[in-house]
Amino acid sequence: ADITRSVATAIEAAAAHVAGPIALAGHSAGGHLVARMANGDTALSPETLARIKKILPISPVTDLRPLIETEMNADFRLDAESAVAESPALLPKARAIPVSVFVGAGERPVFIDQARWLAEAWAETELTILPARHHFDVIDALADPDSAMITALLG
Repeated sequence: ADITRSVATAIEAAAAHVAGPIALAGHSAGGHLVARMANGDTALSPETLARIKKILPISPVTDLRPLIETEMNADFRLDAESAVAESPALLPKARAIPVSVFVGAGERPVFIDQARWLAEAWAETELTILPARHHFDVIDALADPDSAMITALLG
């Protein structure tokens, strides 16, 4: 929850310095955090939220409940309530922000599942599974201005 608030604060600060539409992209935990910005319980102002025109979670973690039983939870300190409260796939979108989820076909099955869960939870969310990509090279498409990922982000 603290990181979610920090990201919202950072977006607010950037929005105060730059006019125009906002597009958010993030990978893995960053994908989780940009997806959280679509939920109505973040610290984003209504003005900034209205400027978000696209959210692009890449290999996102969208349901934190499975992390409760992992060793990583020693750092996360999640319980059932906080896991649900910070899971974008378990929360409604604040408004009809277009969301396109990308994941690599060569990723661990759990990342493909997590991406699917968000696409299934949020109506009209596009899911793209990139062939021959895995968790660490799926973001390479961000360097290609003609890629489907950049087209989805900037439309």
